[in-house]
Amino acid sequence: MAHDITETFHAVVNEKRKEMTDTRRRKPARAPHRVPGDTQVDGATPFMQVYMKEAHTILQHISTLTRMLAAVRRAYLDVHARPPPLTRQTPRTLDTTGIDSWTDIKYLTNGERDQIDMQARTILARCADRVRDMEHWRSSG
Repeated sequence: MAHDITETFHAVVNEKRKEMTDTRRRKPARAPHRVPGDTQVDGATPFMQVYMKEAHTILQHISTLTRMLAAVRRAYLDVHARPPPLTRQTPRTLDTTGIDSWTDIKYLTNGERDQIDMQARTILARCADRVRDMEHWRSSG
């Protein structure tokens, strides 16, 4: 038959907690690894600041591409959608820099799909190149 010792457990934990000082409860902060000669700004070396800025730029490009593709997804995948008659059609240029221009698109031509594919490939290739460069910086630095 099991014996409930929950009350005893809580009492022991509270007693030990009172014995510990505030400084012992907190984990000591680890000093950052410093490279001789490097000056630090906001606790990071200049190399790490540049490295993180580049990483953030890559993340922004990928996030923008993701939002753009999510906005155009339905029209991109719906290959059977019929465009309006030529009399109501106005030529459009796809703005790959602004996502707001994609919200009202109901259909895409094959040429526009190809343009989106090419733009996505270009962005991903550039981001991959930048990541490779960052890996090289990290290994050589």
